[in-house]
Amino acid sequence: MILVAGATGYAGSAVVRRLLSEGLEVAAMVRDAGAAGERLPPQVTLRVADYEDISALRSALAGADQMILISSDGEARAVMRHHANIISAATAASLRHITFTSVIDDAALRGEVRCPMLGTGFPALRIHFDVAEGSGKRVRA
Repeated sequence: MILVAGATGYAGSAVVRRLLSEGLEVAAMVRDAGAAGERLPPQVTLRVADYEDISALRSALAGADQMILISSDGEARAVMRHHANIISAATAASLRHITFTSVIDDAALRGEVRCPMLGTGFPALRIHFDVAEGSGKRVRA
């Protein structure tokens, strides 16, 4: 089963729909089951958890073998703490694969916060997309 964290946002709900269209078993990690029920297809299983509640994160991950973590937005340090919490719970749940997407404010880009996938034992490839004003697109890996 694939757990999608960040499932009620624009990207997350599209990921949930695509996985379901492929016939895959999908669970959506959500903070508010009522609101999620209005945004997500009825066949998706809802798992209620908050990034600040490690116990709830572990419960949400029960039975999952993969996770797609679509980052929430907000202040970089809070978002990075949320990432670290769910990745820690995923590590404890012995997931076999994590797909992680994130767009964070420039504190992360200045090196003030660190990618939470590093040092977890999960293979990681960091791809950073940056658009410099007036110079077109640049990609760093």
